[in-house]
Amino acid sequence: VARSLEDTATDPAVPPAAAGPEQALHVHVAETVRQEIGDMHLVTLEAHIGDAAGKSVLRTTVVERSNAVGVIAYDDRLDEVILVEQFRAGPHVAAGLPTMLEVVAGYMDPGESARESAQRELQEETGLVTDRMVHIATYFPAPTLSTERMSLWCGLVDSCTAWTHSANGAERIRVVRLTGAQAIALVLQDEVTNALTLTALQWLIQARPVLLATHSKDASCPTLHNA
Repeated sequence: VARSLEDTATDPAVPPAAAGPEQALHVHVAETVRQEIGDMHLVTLEAHIGDAAGKSVLRTTVVERSNAVGVIAYDDRLDEVILVEQFRAGPHVAAGLPTMLEVVAGYMDPGESARESAQRELQEETGLVTDRMVHIATYFPAPTLSTERMSLWCGLVDSCTAWTHSANGAERIRVVRLTGAQAIALVLQDEVTNALTLTALQWLIQARPVLLATHSKDASCPTLHNA
């Protein structure tokens, strides 16, 4: 939160704290099988892992796929959060959930920077356009299963220009406008079941007082617009 509110940073890579030679893990990895499935690859690895206590061999398979971005849209003038509601197959199979409320997200196109991809996804799903982007974090959401790296951003927007719905092929999206207090209440009431959205809203809980400090609360706008 202490960083500049409009952050153009690329995805920072922070090395882990150095461990002494007696504590360090020694890893040698060999790729054994690579299988193409659609636009993804299944990569099977054999990792030889050793430390002061001994050695072991781990054989595992991961999905190699494109990196992704997530964007929490926040209007720092009206104190409003824009989320999207859509069908997700995993939660439906696991828990019978018909839809999921989440932040904007999608995969990066070839040649795009993470910032450019975040701005594109925000516009495609909500109609919102902004140059005011804050980089929150970059991380691996499922490191045991996938190579996917997630770059999470906050887009500071004018929520008055948001759509009510959007569509991309079979994907149907309902755009949801919440007050900042309503969005935070979802976290406090344990109603957010999407990890990316939970991470973004937890960040917003800390950043919101700073973001609001520079804007007047005497503002309003009409209802959302259809795409």
